Amino acid sequence: ILDLSKVEAGKMELYYSEFSIFPVFNEVKSIILPLALVKNLEMEFKIDSDPGYIQADRSRLIQILYNLVSNAVKFTPEGGKVSVSYKKSGNRAIFSVKDTGIGISSEDQKYLFEPFKQIDSGTNRQYGGTGLGLALVKQFVDMHQGRVWFTSVQGKGSSFMFELPVNGPDEAEKPNNVLKDSALKIGVSVNSSG
Repeated sequence: ILDLSKVEAGKMELYYSEFSIFPVFNEVKSIILPLALVKNLEMEFKIDSDPGYIQADRSRLIQILYNLVSNAVKFTPEGGKVSVSYKKSGNRAIFSVKDTGIGISSEDQKYLFEPFKQIDSGTNRQYGGTGLGLALVKQFVDMHQGRVWFTSVQGKGSSFMFELPVNGPDEAEKPNNVLKDSALKIGVSVNSSG
């Protein structure tokens, strides 16, 4: 809730650094695997053969991936499969989280990225939650100048994808306070008068 409040108030800052995607996947995997094992889920983590490096806010990227992967695990019945992948395409880093879960009805899909909105159908409601995870995913991806989208078929599963610029924000968007050692601090501010 605090993260979303900061983003909406324009007080959330991103701390850019250049890093390899391997440790990010390993960190998310170490958190998620115990949850997946309880449900006997098949987990697959795939990284492009030449992933290179990405410039992003590492902790926010982990949070984005964790939210998407934990949702996939939560909404996939026992014995299902969750796949997480990363590939680089030109100057874009493309992430994908696919599951064989319960899927989302076309009627409910329009509410997915709204804060505090959880799908109210009986099937989904049994899983609980605050309805903030996907709202944060969208906000953090937007702050990175990326985009997030999904496809879903009720009863068959969902695929959530997002892409970020590999080299951080566009040059025109970079503030003058570039820090040493490939770190870049970007603040989002809202100008309010009065």
